[in-house]
Amino acid sequence: MKKFDIILIGAGPAAINFSIATQGSDKKILAIEGDKFGGTCPNYGCEPKIFLTWLR
Repeated sequence: MKKFDIILIGAGPAAINFSIATQGSDKKILAIEGDKFGGTCPNYGCEPKIFLTWLR
């Protein structure tokens, strides 16, 4: 069985930025993603501004 120090669920922008920030450390990171790496917005497109405007 492999062992990891950090397990990321999802591979969107936050997970990618986190893994970049930990480069150079001795931590073993596992990213679990059920779809394409990068998340919804980069792969399929999204309009988060619409949701923020709608909530006002």
